[in-house]
Amino acid sequence: PPLPATLSKKEKYYVTTYQIYSQYYAIKAAEERLKKYSIYAPYSGIVIQSNIDIGSLVSPGQPLGTIINRYSYELEAGVNLATAEQLRIGTKITFTSNAIAGEYRGVVVRKNNIIDPQTQNIPVYFQLSGKNIRQGMYLEGTFQVGAYQDVVTLPSSAISRNGHVLLLQDDVIQSKTVEAIDFLTDEVVVRGLTEGDQVILNNFELPVVGQKVALN
Repeated sequence: PPLPATLSKKEKYYVTTYQIYSQYYAIKAAEERLKKYSIYAPYSGIVIQSNIDIGSLVSPGQPLGTIINRYSYELEAGVNLATAEQLRIGTKITFTSNAIAGEYRGVVVRKNNIIDPQTQNIPVYFQLSGKNIRQGMYLEGTFQVGAYQDVVTLPSSAISRNGHVLLLQDDVIQSKTVEAIDFLTDEVVVRGLTEGDQVILNNFELPVVGQKVALN
């Protein structure tokens, strides 16, 4: 709004001393400059987060909000080192969701060169699209890296930290060393078991090598 008129020279000098005029016209100049600029997203999307209100003062570099593209999404997936070596820019992966039916085609757009110390995986980023995809969805992708010979898939809990599994031989608990070939979500692909080996998968109190087990 316009400044009220001063009623006397004394009042005018007082307003001038505290730089009210200079601040007022600086704001008016900023308003005129603002009318010449508009901010547009580089794609048609929706605002999922707004950090300011209408009329708020915005500082240089302050984030205004977050806008997402409704037609093209980016998905981050953690893969092991061996798989990451075979995933190249442009590699296509099929993704599915446990919540809704349908498949989504994703394309590798970039890879991180740093291994996550928590999971020992490398983040790989896929560009994908689909009318049923929503921000924050979990998708599962399938990528065949090769075929393994003479391997078995076991639950991760069945393998000890030193690479041993417990077997039941003639009702006696035995230990056997296996080689971990690949790590899945909750399972491990191992080599070293022979046909007929009975791996103990269920948990029971203090299994000891050499202990005889009574089967019910």
